Amino acid sequence: MAAWLAYLKSRLLLPEPPGDNEPSGLELAEALAHQLQRLEAMQQAGMRLMALPRLGRDVFARGAPEGIPVVRHLSYDATLFDLLKAYGDGRARAASAVLHIELAELYSVDEALQRLTRFLGRMPDWRMMASFLPPELRQGLVQRSAVAATFVASLELVREGRLQLRQDKMFGPIYLRSPPLTEATGSG
Repeated sequence: MAAWLAYLKSRLLLPEPPGDNEPSGLELAEALAHQLQRLEAMQQAGMRLMALPRLGRDVFARGAPEGIPVVRHLSYDATLFDLLKAYGDGRARAASAVLHIELAELYSVDEALQRLTRFLGRMPDWRMMASFLPPELRQGLVQRSAVAATFVASLELVREGRLQLRQDKMFGPIYLRSPPLTEATGSG
């Protein structure tokens, strides 16, 4: 607004340049007066709107409608035999609800390290990692633990430089081999 007023004042004070297509200072002053009248009208409309009574402050809504009260009369038709039978059934369910978890025979990384270390130096060609898994593997959790332990053990041996690891494609089989003697000893 301040910039607009400064521009308007400069247009009113300076003479009109010849052939200028811009509005004159008087036209700009009339446009500003019109805008100020619109602003004042909006402010007055806002004040009238804010002066109206507000719900929850000046005016309150009617309370929640009252419902019809429901009266329930409970009656039980059970004999002493029914009560004793229900008690016995509940005790039987509680006794059979005890959870027994069997110990799972999982393979450790140490076992996998020992298994892979036995083959070190005797695998000059690439062999699939699955060929180093224990032959007596069962399906399920035991097999997954053996695969994970063998993979971690192979990574440890690669870190130590005692094994090489390769995978040709994503989600493809993993291949292992002993490093060539020149790489293992460090001499070239």
